[in-house]
Amino acid sequence: MYRKLLLAVLLCSLRAFADYAPGAFVTAYHTSCTPFSPQTEVLVMAQAGVFHPPNDVHNIGEVYYVGVTVGTVGMNCSGYTGATLEVFLPPNTRPAISAANPVTCGRSDNGTFVNVPAADCPQALTAGYQGGLMLPKVYTIPYATTYYVSVPVVSTKPLNGIASTNHKVRWGVNSISADAAWLFPEALVIVADRLPSFNTLPAATTLVTKRGFRAAAEVLTWFRTGKVFFDWGTSASYGSSSSFLEIPEGEGFSAWTEFTDLVPGTTYHWRARFVADDGKVAYSADHVVTTLPPSRFVLNVVSETGGSVTRTPDAADYVEESVVTVSATALEGYRFTRWKLDGAAVGTSAQMTVTMDRAHDVVASFEVVPPAEMPSMPPPPTMMQPPPSMNPQQPPPAQPAPPPSM
Repeated sequence: MYRKLLLAVLLCSLRAFADYAPGAFVTAYHTSCTPFSPQTEVLVMAQAGVFHPPNDVHNIGEVYYVGVTVGTVGMNCSGYTGATLEVFLPPNTRPAISAANPVTCGRSDNGTFVNVPAADCPQALTAGYQGGLMLPKVYTIPYATTYYVSVPVVSTKPLNGIASTNHKVRWGVNSISADAAWLFPEALVIVADRLPSFNTLPAATTLVTKRGFRAAAEVLTWFRTGKVFFDWGTSASYGSSSSFLEIPEGEGFSAWTEFTDLVPGTTYHWRARFVADDGKVAYSADHVVTTLPPSRFVLNVVSETGGSVTRTPDAADYVEESVVTVSATALEGYRFTRWKLDGAAVGTSAQMTVTMDRAHDVVASFEVVPPAEMPSMPPPPTMMQPPPSMNPQQPPPAQPAPPPSM
């Protein structure tokens, strides 16, 4: 009769949690200290369980509860018994106690089957006597009542709910009695895997300049380690990748990189790519960004007296980083002396190039060539004098007079 009553009490306590998956009952009989003779009238029973989401199982990274319910039946000397509780969690599972997910405790009266929250419920676990995690309190369990405790936990790897793989929660329950023995109720645990993925950030692309931008992504790795790459290019085929970022084990991480030395006014595509060490791969959405357009700058050229300056190509302004050739031509009697770029002397060759990284002023200087350095004019050529016999303007020579006649 006592056993049936306690079973009903335990089941009623557990049904207060609609998604509680119970494990098997374990029982222990303790010797009663009645004045007549030692009898096994004190019965302690315990049952472990797991709280599942409605009609589903929990996933890695999600907080869920594991619990134990302990009840007593039979009259002992004091009318109650005490119990210490330890929990042994499955592999890759740890407590997740917080203000949002506290340890919960309660007691159910067998007469009314109403769960009454415990006023004193420890919110920290300590090392236990049996190697588990102990709730640092001796729980007083009056006759014909049950006590329940549930602890929030989180698993970082999938659990298949198979006992042989130790994918189960195990509680240690010890009744404070001279002949007390430890009870170890168990419940199988199933935790589903979650594939890595990326969250969409409202400001995935920031700090856009003419020459680059910053790309950011939030990857949900679900406790996988791996690497994050950023693929980029001028089309959705990408073609280039950044160096990788090592991602440690955790639920998720933010990653970012900065692209530099890009072409102004050009549209680029980028995405983030997570490659887990177990081979799983996840991609972010494709993002499109256009770098700011290039600036345009004016090149002012001035020629001082004595010459002229030309620009090649000749334009009202120039796209930044354009290269313009300036040439100086001196007038007659002058010669080119030097260039000034933004007020600083930069060269003496009659031709130079200017990179339009900003607006520039170019001045060409000339000077008069001194007379002493002027090239001398050659004398005019002289006329050749013909021989006298050929000079038509000269009278012929006189003939000698004949001798006088004798």
